[in-house]
Amino acid sequence: MLSTFISPVNSSILLRLLIPFFVVFTDAYAESPIGEVSFSTGDVTIEMDGVTRHGIVGEQVYQTDTVLTGFDGYVVLNMFDKSKLTLRPRSVVVIEEYRGGVDESSIVLRLLKGGLKAITGQIAKKAPKSFSLKTPTGSIGIRGTEFISRVCGSDCREEELQYEIQEEGGLELSEANVEKLFPDGVYTLVTQGVISMTRCVDTLEDCESIDIALNQSGYLGLSVLSKLKKLPRFLTNDFDANGDAGDRGKAAKSKGQKGNKGNATRGGKSGQDSGSGGDGDGGGGGGGN
Repeated sequence: MLSTFISPVNSSILLRLLIPFFVVFTDAYAESPIGEVSFSTGDVTIEMDGVTRHGIVGEQVYQTDTVLTGFDGYVVLNMFDKSKLTLRPRSVVVIEEYRGGVDESSIVLRLLKGGLKAITGQIAKKAPKSFSLKTPTGSIGIRGTEFISRVCGSDCREEELQYEIQEEGGLELSEANVEKLFPDGVYTLVTQGVISMTRCVDTLEDCESIDIALNQSGYLGLSVLSKLKKLPRFLTNDFDANGDAGDRGKAAKSKGQKGNKGNATRGGKSGQDSGSGGDGDGGGGGGGN
């Protein structure tokens, strides 16, 4: 009976039915991983082609992955070229390209929401022009650097007011002044090296750029590109000097939001359990279309 059921004809039909499944599966995950999660706390997920994985410590990341952090989420990605990317809460970053080779290298990240710190690695140091961080209002290129970038709306202004209230000496900034000083857009602080912020109008031929050097900050808006006279404190609170999750991330971890224990899944396969995240490493960036 069994030999009759699995006949050459039936086997051929079954094979034709299964081939599309295996092609889709292998196309999505055939590439080698480009890094892994080294620190994670709070709500962190990684998505690709409709498949969602838990962003726990040890989970590998791939080209075209989208990394998301929730209200209380921090995550640090250690990349294969020694780069480090740290995402703050409420962030969305797409790893569009991450390739390093003898003839061609390319790192293209897209910061859709929130903020991150980037500590660049071997690829960007050997070929600085290969790195591009895209944002809703422009792009950022680097020359061997570390920087923090954040896509801001009213959330950043509210944080800046809170810092002002908490500081000794009282409130110096009014809500109106804060809105004038920090309009919606992308804010970047350079902690090592130099970055180039670029804003284009309609075409890539109609662009303007400015360089932001060590300890300087810049603003990239839809119609404005400028250096800032006042350093935004909302850029520095999330990360420490080593690129680790700053006071907020450490406080979240101390409250028991451990490294997202659970089962990681990729394409339906179970990953290994992991405990709380260890020491986080740097990350961040901004960029544009």
